[in-house]
Amino acid sequence: MRKGSDKWNIKFKPSIMVKAVANSTVEMELNANFLFNERIWIGAGYRTGDAVSAMFGIQLSKSLRLNYNYDFTLTALHQFNSGSHEFALQYDISLEKDKFISPRCF
Repeated sequence: MRKGSDKWNIKFKPSIMVKAVANSTVEMELNANFLFNERIWIGAGYRTGDAVSAMFGIQLSKSLRLNYNYDFTLTALHQFNSGSHEFALQYDISLEKDKFISPRCF
């Protein structure tokens, strides 16, 4: 929560990815993520016929984010493993310089 405010700033970010490969079935990945106060990410995902996932991330600084994902397979492979864990450290490089907007251009 921000100082002086007792309200949560929540943003919703859905995503869909479709993968088509010759001589194979079309696959989709559906994700739903929530961003709380521009700092904490929580979400879930589903890959058609394959797996469900849980996602968590925390914005450590303006350009640094730590992510954790857990995937649980829905195929027969679940008999041989208990899912997979993934950690990622994301660093965003901003290549934008200060911009000057000309009144002649938009």
